[in-house]
Amino acid sequence: MKKVSLIVLSFVLVITAFPVSALANVQYFSGVTKEMCTASYWADKSKYADEVILTPDEIAEYNAAGVAASGTSLADLEKINPIYNADDRKTKVISSIEADFFNEDKTALTTAHKFFVDGIQVDKSYFDAFIAAIEETGFTGTQREVLYGICTKQANVMNIPSDDIVGYSATDADSETQISELKVGDPCIIRQKCDIKDGSDNIIDTFYHVGFDHLSGWVNAKNLAICADREEWLDAWKYDINSKDILVITCDKVVTEKSLKVPLTSEVKLTMGTVLKLVPEDEIPRNIGERNSWNNYTVWLPARAEDGSYIKQAALISEHYNVSVGFPEFTERNIAKIAFSCLGNRYGWSGMLDAMDCSLYTRDVYRCFGFKIPRNTTFQLNVPNTKIDIDGKTDEEKQAIIEKMPVGALLYFSGHTMIYLGSENGTGYVISELGSTSEPEGEIDVKSSYSVVVNPLTARRGVSKGGYPWIRYLHSIIIPAHYAEHKEATDKAVAPTCTKAGLTAGTHCRACKQVLTAQKTVPATGHKTAAIAAVPATFKKAGKTAGAKCTVCGKVVTPQKTAPKLVSPKLSKVTADDNGFTAKWKKSSGVDGYQIRYSLKKNMKGSKTVTAGKNAVSKKVKKLKSRKTYYIKIRAYKTVNGKKLFGKWSNKKTVKTL
Repeated sequence: MKKVSLIVLSFVLVITAFPVSALANVQYFSGVTKEMCTASYWADKSKYADEVILTPDEIAEYNAAGVAASGTSLADLEKINPIYNADDRKTKVISSIEADFFNEDKTALTTAHKFFVDGIQVDKSYFDAFIAAIEETGFTGTQREVLYGICTKQANVMNIPSDDIVGYSATDADSETQISELKVGDPCIIRQKCDIKDGSDNIIDTFYHVGFDHLSGWVNAKNLAICADREEWLDAWKYDINSKDILVITCDKVVTEKSLKVPLTSEVKLTMGTVLKLVPEDEIPRNIGERNSWNNYTVWLPARAEDGSYIKQAALISEHYNVSVGFPEFTERNIAKIAFSCLGNRYGWSGMLDAMDCSLYTRDVYRCFGFKIPRNTTFQLNVPNTKIDIDGKTDEEKQAIIEKMPVGALLYFSGHTMIYLGSENGTGYVISELGSTSEPEGEIDVKSSYSVVVNPLTARRGVSKGGYPWIRYLHSIIIPAHYAEHKEATDKAVAPTCTKAGLTAGTHCRACKQVLTAQKTVPATGHKTAAIAAVPATFKKAGKTAGAKCTVCGKVVTPQKTAPKLVSPKLSKVTADDNGFTAKWKKSSGVDGYQIRYSLKKNMKGSKTVTAGKNAVSKKVKKLKSRKTYYIKIRAYKTVNGKKLFGKWSNKKTVKTL
């Protein structure tokens, strides 16, 4: 016993003899403490940290506005014409390569850069070979139907049909031919092909030119599965933004467990923002490979069969991962949590090395809430949103504006975007996928970070950029909120609660989720006497009753003690259509719209919803399964102080689709 005690004591002495720095040698940017490198540190500083900034339906509206706007490069894949001219598409993809790498008359490489592959300089023949391969093996015809693809492995998107890392120098760490990345489960439209052959005319690789929700480019076919038809394709990825039948990866990455029995779902990397469908409880297999599903989520994972076709397989994701059933609430606290889940992770230009650059990082953080944000900073700035122009202001003026911003606001200077965290002692702090920068004090010494880093806006850029603090270069701030702007001097400008809060121009309004830009003070709105908006929610919270004077607008509250209940509409008729149905009802007064709910199950499990405007009396629902019985309900809603109030669901009606 004595000998054992001495061994234990010796072990304890060895452990305690290690200096603290050897056990905790994490380094931080100058002015950043360990406490600052936690999400809770910044979220706890905001009194609005847990308020919902936008609802899922409002996020869907934001996405639709981004797709409709010019200069965002966002696309609605469902609306792309399935019939296209393959000959024209071939000409366009070849012209794109020539424009990127050749001089004006296409006789030589552009003189703007030299190009290196694996450290060796290449000439024009390197790119000519790809053009020749596209000419020889690409799709042809003037009336060709698109192929529907699903990404089955984290995939690089390139502007040439090759995964080669092409740099501007022998030591360039960024691939200049990579433009983005696709995640597992991402859908795409395939409109061109290129087979890469060896000297014996054997195909050694195949690339598809694909369109996806934010760009188009070449993707290695080994990372894609081809769906049998459009219906199978939609079933693989389409979901309702309010659905709780999906699993969202809200941490930096998840890797499925290794399996010898189920190789197609073994060690699949799922990065932040990946969305997968959950397997319904009554369809969960007894075993997946050699395992049952205890303490795991069961998801449908897209996979590529040997012939390249799409199959879906049940897969397990361990319960301990930070994931969300349905999209998490869009709050400042949740933005910070998700952003900090990548702290210290490496930088990867355009998604290379399964990593992110600055704009992909912000895109993926917001993707976790259901947002569709463009790929790069230029496109992001073109999305209709709450955008504040701070270009030309002094550092002090910029900081005064930034301090009013919520956690998660996006800050921009040329070529870089970052996520705002908060301010301390007159200095703003951000988190971003950072390439390089210099400390605030001393001689400018630009350090290559290539990581997700927390730093103050006093960080400096290199001498070639002027050597000034980051804040000097900031030109724009974006709050991804409702895209409608305030109207000047009208009674609809801003909710009355804004006046009570004393908000002024440049301040983010929590009631209407916008930045006040029209005027310094906000006009109060008059109360309506015969509508759901008769009494604002703040009255009820404050305990105001009929006859009480409102301290916000100075008027006497007369309509009622609490807001009236919504009218509940009834479905008058539901008729069957091809792969869908049409629901009809009588118009209700005093509502802002209707929500129609439908499901294949009588208990409405796994239901989906669509909305209709306040003047609508019918709604056609398309793209459903044919010859299936659907159960349908309807309810009305009214928007009060930026929040939707819903009435009761009507009784169910059934219909069998054609």
